[in-house]
Amino acid sequence: MYIFLIFDSYSELGPSIPIIKSLKKKNIKPLIIFFNNNILKDINKSNDLISFIKENTHIISINNIFSFFKFKFTYLKHIFNLNSYRTFKQNFFIEIFANNKSNIFTTEPLKFTLSQIKNLRNCSLYIYPHAFTIKTTKYDKYRNIDINNFYKKLKTKYKKLESLGTNVKFLVSSKDEEKYHSKFLPKNIDIKNIGNLRFPILKNFSKTIKFNKKKFRVLIILGKSFYISEKAFNNFLSKFSTFSNKNSIFIDYKLHPRDIKKQENLNYFNHTYFNKVDGILSNILKDYSLVIVNSKTSSIFEVLSFKLPVFMYYIRSNKSENRQFEYKFGNKITSLFSRYGLVDDFSNFDILLKNVIKMDNNKSYKYKILHKQIYNYNKYFNDDNDITINKLLDI
Repeated sequence: MYIFLIFDSYSELGPSIPIIKSLKKKNIKPLIIFFNNNILKDINKSNDLISFIKENTHIISINNIFSFFKFKFTYLKHIFNLNSYRTFKQNFFIEIFANNKSNIFTTEPLKFTLSQIKNLRNCSLYIYPHAFTIKTTKYDKYRNIDINNFYKKLKTKYKKLESLGTNVKFLVSSKDEEKYHSKFLPKNIDIKNIGNLRFPILKNFSKTIKFNKKKFRVLIILGKSFYISEKAFNNFLSKFSTFSNKNSIFIDYKLHPRDIKKQENLNYFNHTYFNKVDGILSNILKDYSLVIVNSKTSSIFEVLSFKLPVFMYYIRSNKSENRQFEYKFGNKITSLFSRYGLVDDFSNFDILLKNVIKMDNNKSYKYKILHKQIYNYNKYFNDDNDITINKLLDI
């Protein structure tokens, strides 16, 4: 039995899609368990994603998990002895599914309590990173943090995974990522490089870059508001709101999935040319000509896979735990996406806005930027992209 656990956000599904496709080739239809019903509501907004999930998996949510296994009614008598409803759901899952024939996939192993982790020792557990982003030790000396303390904290954070035993694989996408995780994961965790399964190499991209006649439209993909000050977050949106109205340029902004409740406080920025957009990213990218990000985000890879240029205006973190993703090159603090040439990085907001206008009016400029970014995108993935998941997972 193959089981995927989804806890808090539909973005946890992203890394699982290639694995589900591999299982499909073997006529294996896994279970997907959603511990939060709101995730299913989000997924239902994407016809492509929900169709894929329904066709290739069995969906189990909070609403139907008990009716799905009616023979477990006796377990309900324990509900009032548990500390929380979430703990109850997780305990129920473990009693039903965690046996020596189960293959469990999750991005969130730390969501389980220590006692629950010990009960998962009987199954084969596969852990994969929540977000597909750049993880490497190459530039550790440039990190904007105390590097020794950084790895020490990560070792402490993941220490409880020692209780999982030895039947655990941690799936990574590159040799660099494998080396990075080996710095802090417990020795019982078997780190496996399965290569890039999620994003396609864009072959002959020089000949296939085409700009259609659609209306120029910009998408801003926002990082978690938690990591920057509210003043900086609001100021960022305010400037773009004013700019879009003044120049009659349509700009939409997409909140991080965990910031949806923040929308009510942002409505006063909205107007004809500036509005919030919802939906799964892969469903809406076709409507845009340019994407702007304000932080490191795995969305950058997805945007480039759609052959769209990316501008970055990096807003520094005000939270020490997120500065691990900040790097200081010379006098500039930025992310590795800039270092790898996957984005065009602007530290001056006025210059950024001028280049947005240039992107609209100058086709050769747009081609030059996009050609460079896609070249670096292909180069990044071609380094070690020849490993198949079937071989490593024995599917």
